Amino acid sequence: MQGNVEILKKMLFPYKENTQSGLLSVKVEGNDHLVKIYIEYGIIVGMSMGALKNELCLDALKNCKPVDATFIKDCKAPSFTASGKTETNNKLEEFFGFSSSLGLQKSEKELHATNVSIKHLQKLEQDVTDILGPITKILIDSIYAEIGYSKDKEMSAFLYKQLIDKIKKELPREQYSAFLEKYMIKPIL
Repeated sequence: MQGNVEILKKMLFPYKENTQSGLLSVKVEGNDHLVKIYIEYGIIVGMSMGALKNELCLDALKNCKPVDATFIKDCKAPSFTASGKTETNNKLEEFFGFSSSLGLQKSEKELHATNVSIKHLQKLEQDVTDILGPITKILIDSIYAEIGYSKDKEMSAFLYKQLIDKIKKELPREQYSAFLEKYMIKPIL
């Protein structure tokens, strides 16, 4: 039923609009399982309902009437989610009618073609140094080597997304949201 999807969309909207990260846990009528919708920077990266995961949830959701929801801020998405899997992200977003209007919803080809400036990368490095201290140089150099980036040149948005995903794992929880808000890929593209 389209009405049920609209109710879920209204529940999701405040968290997407504010590009938050976390878990929207939704109680649905007539089902013992919660619908869990994982959001990163305002993008739906995964869903589960009992044993159903991601796209497999979509048909089941059409017949579920949402009755209550709770949002848990900064709850990390489990490994089955679609973070970085653009095609799956798009399917989940489009199911709720959000389509690809957000900056992160670019194809891998478009992400490789878009570049992040050296100046922006230097600012990012300085901000990470302010948070983590002198160990940052070793951390950043290690991440650059891991993702195949040569320092002192522009970085593709595709590699930048990988860089941010790796840096965010090293940040203290209290710094996490502010850093991601400033350096997530959406403002760059």
